[in-house]
Amino acid sequence: MASFDIQNARKGDAAILARLSRRLVEAGLTPAWTEARIERCRSREDSRVLVARAGAGVIGGAILDFEDNAAHLGLLVIDGVWQRRGMGLQLITAVEAAALAAGLPRIVLEVRSGNTGGRAFYAALGYQEVDVVARYYGPGEDAIRLRIDLPAGRISRS
Repeated sequence: MASFDIQNARKGDAAILARLSRRLVEAGLTPAWTEARIERCRSREDSRVLVARAGAGVIGGAILDFEDNAAHLGLLVIDGVWQRRGMGLQLITAVEAAALAAGLPRIVLEVRSGNTGGRAFYAALGYQEVDVVARYYGPGEDAIRLRIDLPAGRISRS
């Protein structure tokens, strides 16, 4: 298994996450996850920006906002050459731990309706599809909203 670490983002990581998002998540869309927006999230107390590092390089990340009743996973991205190596599970585990530490035992997120791989990934981890959000990503681009209620022991996945 490849070696990587999950940690809080540092100054300068936002540019890499923004590029990964544009290429892998927001392809064909107006970019929402700009470097400036990610940097603002990194500096806010009600957000957590996590990165996966292999050596000195950022190879993936996640952005989580703490809302009133749930944590909202706004972005989960993994560089294509690093996919299917366990990083997604490690990032989700870190996201879930951050949500629970913030006192929020529920996570919600949206995925593009045509993202069958992403939907299958989340379903395998127990996330349930709860709604369709019409035109979430623009005209003709719906989102599927997913949710999970985390039991206290959830973060012990392996």
